[in-house]
Amino acid sequence: MRQLSANVAPLFASGQVETVLMVDIKDKDGVPIMTSTTYYNNITLDNGDVYESNERLVSADPPQLSTTVDREQYKVTFADPDFLDGAEAENGMVGKRMTVLVGFINPETGTPFTADEDIFIVYRGRVDGAAYKIALQELGEALLQVTGVSPILSLEARRGIYLSKDAIRRRNPQDSCCDQLYEGSAAIVLKWGKR
Repeated sequence: MRQLSANVAPLFASGQVETVLMVDIKDKDGVPIMTSTTYYNNITLDNGDVYESNERLVSADPPQLSTTVDREQYKVTFADPDFLDGAEAENGMVGKRMTVLVGFINPETGTPFTADEDIFIVYRGRVDGAAYKIALQELGEALLQVTGVSPILSLEARRGIYLSKDAIRRRNPQDSCCDQLYEGSAAIVLKWGKR
């Protein structure tokens, strides 16, 4: 379990915790496609990541702790009344890396702590989908809802592993699970487990 840092622990002890959300979506090379924060000013973390104060981040799902693997997707909602991200959402956002962080405001300065030990990762994964939710009332709204993959994604992998002695030995030279795979139809005694 992660321990609270020396800067954050006193905030929880005093009950005066003020948080800020930071979201980024990056391409495969780590170049930001979209960044946003709920803070009123841009935030530059100690690692160099910059989160824009563009008033677009509407909400992000709270962190969920579960003892079972579920299919629940993680959702982040952005305000996009001008459909600025429409092309990206339609053509290239799926599969990109998404990170949602929660930071804490220093009560003495009114600015966020920017060190890695003072920031918590709420979600880190890949974008599973992006779609607009449009309300058609008189003062309508256009919200871009980006969903992150659920933890069960890797359990649904359909890519098979070729099972033969040579194929397994190329993956791990010490693995002997398929050494007698292609023996004849005679009775074979296999010893499974650790040596």
